[in-house]
Amino acid sequence: GVGHVVMHTAVHADRGATGARILDNKQPLEARLAGSGVPYTILRPAWFLQNLFGAKAYLEQGMFSMPWPADMTWAATDVDDVARLAVAFLERGAANRGFDVHIPGGITAQAIGAAAERVTGRAVAYMEAPGTREAVEPYPLSDMHKTLYAELFDYFKANTYLGEPSAVTKVVKDFTYGTIEGFMRREL
Repeated sequence: GVGHVVMHTAVHADRGATGARILDNKQPLEARLAGSGVPYTILRPAWFLQNLFGAKAYLEQGMFSMPWPADMTWAATDVDDVARLAVAFLERGAANRGFDVHIPGGITAQAIGAAAERVTGRAVAYMEAPGTREAVEPYPLSDMHKTLYAELFDYFKANTYLGEPSAVTKVVKDFTYGTIEGFMRREL
């Protein structure tokens, strides 16, 4: 009796065999839903801007770090954008396909720093953290989750982690993505 399932996976989760198990384990779930006969829409968000909650104190002190170069581009998403799209698809009906959901063009650590400078009014310095496993070591996660995140961050560094975020705006015409600065002003 289910009329529509909206599933949340991740950018590149439909590819499989990426080497980042946190992405790869979602591919069979997407395939199972698509083959179920139930109307569906898959939203594939990226690295969440909400991850910056953990950096709030550092940003306020004028610094932050990530385990990749300052100018490396990767896909990032505000959870609010995912929620707004889920509601939009529940109201409009199933698309029977997946959509990448992230800020068009992606983001960089430089862009995060510049947005933080505009929001706080003070300079924000960036420092590339050592290797990905070292960067996730202080996270309050299990060792397995640390390994999974290190794999994901290695994938970010080795591949262009961007999708096709404009496809969803062609279907949900009144949808616009939030910005890093808007997120920081609202949440941080």
